[in-house]
Amino acid sequence: MLESGECLNELLLQNGYAKASRDYYCSKLAEYQLMNRTAQLNKIGLYARISHF
Repeated sequence: MLESGECLNELLLQNGYAKASRDYYCSKLAEYQLMNRTAQLNKIGLYARISHF
């Protein structure tokens, strides 16, 4: 968590600068995957230049 109360992982995913991975257990994986897919479909962040990473 950041001082503002925001979650850094969520900010990175929502802005297309991170990718949700199944390599490690996370109780929020499904939510993170949806954030990642939304960024990808909207061509946000890295997805503005590439289709997947």
